[in-house]
Amino acid sequence: MICLKFLKTLIRESFKLISFIILCLLFLGGCNTDQKPERMDSSPTANFKFSTDLPEIGIPITFDGSSSSDLGGFITEYRWVFEFEDSQFGTSIEHIFTKTGGQSVSLIVTDDEGLSDTTSQNLFLSLAILAEYPLSINSPSGLSLSYDKETLWTVSDRPGGSIYNIDFEGRLIKSLNYSGTDMEGVASSDDGGSVWIVEESLGTIIQIDTTGIILKSVELSGVRDGSGLEGVTINSNNGHLLLLKEKDPGVLLELNNQLEVLLYKRIAFAQDFSGMDYDSSQDILWIISDQNKILIKYKIGDGVINKYHFRINKAEGLVVIPNKNILFIVSDDDKKLYQLALP
Repeated sequence: MICLKFLKTLIRESFKLISFIILCLLFLGGCNTDQKPERMDSSPTANFKFSTDLPEIGIPITFDGSSSSDLGGFITEYRWVFEFEDSQFGTSIEHIFTKTGGQSVSLIVTDDEGLSDTTSQNLFLSLAILAEYPLSINSPSGLSLSYDKETLWTVSDRPGGSIYNIDFEGRLIKSLNYSGTDMEGVASSDDGGSVWIVEESLGTIIQIDTTGIILKSVELSGVRDGSGLEGVTINSNNGHLLLLKEKDPGVLLELNNQLEVLLYKRIAFAQDFSGMDYDSSQDILWIISDQNKILIKYKIGDGVINKYHFRINKAEGLVVIPNKNILFIVSDDDKKLYQLALP
């Protein structure tokens, strides 16, 4: 009986020991340090910022996507997609835009599992302002390069305003002995001894020599309905005067050397027209609209070639200098002379 009891006890204890060993083996197997934890895949999150609040064409802009993230892995590719430009790759890039106006920029990030995310932002690009200079002239309106190409002419549209010669930084050199009524444009003559001005409310074009003496004055018909004459320039290839009527309707006029009207063309590619300059290097006109804040590249006979946005208020006159790739715009409201990059 004693032996039988001892045998039962031994079997019972042996069973407990075996159970204990099995449990230990199961525990040790579950704690294997060589086994990798299962990954919970999640898509990356794209995010970026750029280096300026006032993006301009021709000026490098930095785009930084380093704030993008991926909790379940790591990002392997940053692709930048531009609406009108070629794509670029990299966490941080520099990009130079060539077109003004609204454009979208997208960042596409892809992680090590092939998952991706996209985010986009809209930019509004304008012509690059290179410099700005204050003017001592009230209500400056109209701008022209002098005959010797060393200075600028501008006028004031205030009653009693005059014709002013300024340098390229807006400093006054001299004013002519002429008192205007409502001058809106000025152009240096091709002989260097006089300037042409337009009087909007009178509907006249006037040639004045550099001492202030009136040489010619011609009243034009069909330019006083709605808004009147706003700009004047000279085609240096043939000496013809080109005139611009502001709106209601907008009109482009061409006068020959006898001041006979050769062209009277209605134009409607902007809300208004506030100034223009002839570019002999391309036989085109550069025209500005102060309401639309755009610079228009225009060829008579062909029409609008391109439009470029700018951020200048009440732009009232311009001069282009193609061989230096710059243009000047005068602002009535700001009383400033702006230098911009010519597109």
